[in-house]
Amino acid sequence: MLLTVACEKDVDGKSASVIYDLVTVYSDSQKTVTRITTDDGRCWNLLRPVTADVSDSTFRCLCGYADADGLMRLYYLEQIYSTNPFKPDKYPSRPTDPLDIVSLWNSGGYINMHLGIKTTNFAPHGFSFCEDSIVNGKVFFTLIHRQPQTDNESYTKDVYLSLPLKNYADCDSAAIRINTYDGIRDQTFRLR
Repeated sequence: MLLTVACEKDVDGKSASVIYDLVTVYSDSQKTVTRITTDDGRCWNLLRPVTADVSDSTFRCLCGYADADGLMRLYYLEQIYSTNPFKPDKYPSRPTDPLDIVSLWNSGGYINMHLGIKTTNFAPHGFSFCEDSIVNGKVFFTLIHRQPQTDNESYTKDVYLSLPLKNYADCDSAAIRINTYDGIRDQTFRLR
């Protein structure tokens, strides 16, 4: 799902202040986006209706928006990768091709990642999350990244991912391991 809207002007003729956030988007049975929730828990109704690709679904998206008298005015909406982690025995091969980390943070029930992948944009990169283990209330994840062999490292492209934590309510903390061009990085987050 991708929505781009031309920048609108406020009533006084100034450009609107656009906020970019990762959000959760909900669609109804008619594929209409009914609400968008920001990670701080605020539930927004939309100024203008938007149609999703599928009905009765929840999406994690990068969103550019402005507050229009309590309603959300959308400027940009793009679905990002966000699926539940798989168990290590599900796939025998777990590639961890290197990438750059711009930032990592925990909000809205997700571990969120702003990453830089080196690409020519000819073939899509594959991502997934692996739940390696749970030990003494701490869950350990690995970011799986498969860079296509035909994709040269010509420039860096921004990518956003969100790892859902809803199935780990009993855990006190979570750690994710990411292979970077500078080596392996382990990042731990408090969950409660």
